[in-house]
Amino acid sequence: MKLDKLVDIYEKNGPCDFVADCEDCKKETIVSVNMTEDGNLHITGGAVFEPPLSWLNNKEKFLVKCDECFKKDNIFHPRTEVYSRCVGYLRPVEQWNPGKTQEFKTRKMYDLNAISKLDSIPATI
Repeated sequence: MKLDKLVDIYEKNGPCDFVADCEDCKKETIVSVNMTEDGNLHITGGAVFEPPLSWLNNKEKFLVKCDECFKKDNIFHPRTEVYSRCVGYLRPVEQWNPGKTQEFKTRKMYDLNAISKLDSIPATI
């Protein structure tokens, strides 16, 4: 989020806290915004980000990262919606029930390049 936007929010609401799960580690994070005596904003607890409208699958107006995760990676990445075939048609994996989600996690992926190499080996009788 641009600093100007954060200053506008502070001027309208005063000191404020952004409470949400960290985008990376999913721990509950509280990011506090206060004004110091010299007129500068003081942000503690992590970082706040306002996603652009193009991130349509985002339901939250603001995203947060805890201090620890922000130090590791200071970029907010857009969420990726994963689709897979479920009972004959494609659906977002996020909308599956717990049983189907567990089945998806235990699926085995095959390396087609390795299979094509096996086909090229002559069979011996």
